[in-house]
Amino acid sequence: MKNKTRNALAGCMLMMAAMGAQAANVLQIGCNTNTKLFNTGFDAVSGGKLTTGIDPTWEATDIQAAAAIPSTPPASLVFHDAHVGRLAGAWNLSPYGASEWISRETSTSATGVWYYRVRFALQPTVIATSFSLGMDFMADNSVAEIYVNGVRQSPAMPTVLPQGGGAYNYPGFKVGSRAAVTLTGPWNPAGVENSIVVRIHSGAPYEGFLAEVQPNAVCPPAQPQIVVTKTASVTSAVPTAPVSYTITVANGGTAAANGTVVSDPLPAGLSNASWTCSGANGATCGAPSGTGSLLDTIAALPVDSSVTYTVSATMGAGAAGPVVNRASATPPAGSNSLCAPAGTAPPCVADAAVQRVQAEVVVDKTASVSSAMPGEPVSYVINVANNGTAPADGTVISDPLPAGLSNASWTCSGSNGAVCGAASATGNLQDTATALPVGGALSYVVNATMGAGAAGAVVNSASATPPAGSVCAATGTPPPCVANASVQRTLLPVPPSAQAVPALGEWALACLALVLSLVAGWRMRRMQ
Repeated sequence: MKNKTRNALAGCMLMMAAMGAQAANVLQIGCNTNTKLFNTGFDAVSGGKLTTGIDPTWEATDIQAAAAIPSTPPASLVFHDAHVGRLAGAWNLSPYGASEWISRETSTSATGVWYYRVRFALQPTVIATSFSLGMDFMADNSVAEIYVNGVRQSPAMPTVLPQGGGAYNYPGFKVGSRAAVTLTGPWNPAGVENSIVVRIHSGAPYEGFLAEVQPNAVCPPAQPQIVVTKTASVTSAVPTAPVSYTITVANGGTAAANGTVVSDPLPAGLSNASWTCSGANGATCGAPSGTGSLLDTIAALPVDSSVTYTVSATMGAGAAGPVVNRASATPPAGSNSLCAPAGTAPPCVADAAVQRVQAEVVVDKTASVSSAMPGEPVSYVINVANNGTAPADGTVISDPLPAGLSNASWTCSGSNGAVCGAASATGNLQDTATALPVGGALSYVVNATMGAGAAGAVVNSASATPPAGSVCAATGTPPPCVANASVQRTLLPVPPSAQAVPALGEWALACLALVLSLVAGWRMRRMQ
């Protein structure tokens, strides 16, 4: 039962301790922060010192058992309110005018160890590597150790710490025996909390602590910090297609950058440029709009302001490839400007690339025969392919019948994603491709009949007309892309004419008469 009572009592004491703990203010230290905020007992309202009440920034522990000085503050420490006021007449009056003694206790205390803590964070404008704190400490009885972000400082200042070699009777509450130190960190990055913990050795009947701090907030000189961003409206475009860019010039620094020159010359591959400008948060453009390459001098670019340009142009003709466009912002000379976030010297630049693409259409045509007589069938195969880098949807394919051919009909099939406008039809071939993607192909078969007439060559021409910005493959010439096929028209064969019996000469006739008479005489003798 005694153990249960003891445990319950211990639990209550822990709860009371936790309830008594106070989260003191975490100081936010910037270039223009009042340095006296680090002082104990400082009254931020009057700019002087408090005489009673609770310190708004420093906090303290309850008494700790005497022990060897640890390398880091014990993890079990719980910090509470620190009371403002001078308890003992032996303590020197504060010589600083804007700091006062503080104590965890309001009356007498036992001999032991006490810890005092102040917390703060550096603002981004402060250079953490150059920030330092000059601190004068007085304590009843002595300052034994100082910890910066948990790191013990006495090894770097052995002639100062610990005061009195760790004795509890050292008169550290006298001005002449104060602990004067300079703390240089290492401090945490901007926005991350730092802590300074001071270990005090106190002997009965009082304990107390006084700190006068002179921080050195090292800040960069006032300067503009220019950020240029640029985006394109599309990632690729065919020739003659519109392309637009958005260019933003912002000042994230600590000084204005009035007179910044913004330039965006058109590269080869773009034409017909025009631009507009608008400002935000007090920024003023040099001109609201213009034609040709962008060149503008910003009239006003204060801190945290920006201007936005919209550049419109047309993609030009030529071989496919990337068109890289660079925008630059150059603050006035002598403005101490930097390009953010890299921290480099101006000009500050940003690029945007648009891939110039185009359909490249190739047409070929073959005939089924080289010659045909009137009435015989003739067929053609017409292939239309896209060998380029952009789709050629909407390509118009045409194959009008020339004189000498009749009774036409055709069929169509697609491959590699190509889609015919129609699968088949009669009459002249006239079709608009539903889809002709990169690498796609259409195949048309045209059937006709050779007509009557004089012999000769029948030349048949097929054409493909892709969308604007396309070219004919191989030649690189503008559409239409054409291919021809020729079939020789031949006539029916002429039958051979009757041959005359050759006529005999006079001597041949006389011989023939003689032979006939002899034959006749011989036949008569046999009959007698």
